Amino acid sequence: MTEMLEQQSTAFAVCVLFGVGIGFIIGLFNAFKKVINIKDAWVGFIDLLFWLVLCAAVIWTTFTYNSGVIRLYIFLGFFSGIGLYFSTINWAVSRLLNYILCELKKGLRKVIFRAKMLVDIICSRR
Repeated sequence: MTEMLEQQSTAFAVCVLFGVGIGFIIGLFNAFKKVINIKDAWVGFIDLLFWLVLCAAVIWTTFTYNSGVIRLYIFLGFFSGIGLYFSTINWAVSRLLNYILCELKKGLRKVIFRAKMLVDIICSRR
């Protein structure tokens, strides 16, 4: 009986941690969508692909840590982890990710501009 309880509590703890990770990935995905202007048709496709990958990860976690048995506490673990993330550290992580992605975008623009100048110089010599 205690072995079964230990296995279930471990599965619940892993699901809570996985839920926190899911919250982080959702925040990263939203920050990425804000920084990169994607056209409307692609947003739906990328969202669908994102959620399909996330569902596959949830199924894999369920099979790995709970022998494929789906119980209510598994979903409570996932949702409480997501809620824990969004109610505590989401605001800080969101601002940090937004800053990092904006700086990467600025740096990438500079690199592309310099590469374009180099190509223009090389092509004008011919």
